[in-house]
Amino acid sequence: MIDAKKQKELVICRLTHLDTVMLAQLTRYGREALGESALDTWMLPVIATRGLLFVGRSGEAILWAAEIARCPVDGESFLYSL
Repeated sequence: MIDAKKQKELVICRLTHLDTVMLAQLTRYGREALGESALDTWMLPVIATRGLLFVGRSGEAILWAAEIARCPVDGESFLYSL
């Protein structure tokens, strides 16, 4: 839980590249939020480079993430998780 006194502004950003620190944070966050159905260290970089990956943060804390996959054949997109 975020301490209201230390809460910072919500920052939303699209990630197109994941360094090892961000990949570890997103993997841990996904497992805590979604359990075994969360994207793992293999799929998150694919979504970041080939789909859309958005993260909402307050300071260093990840508050939410949204992964959108795009099908290269027909161009359709679907929300994988939020």
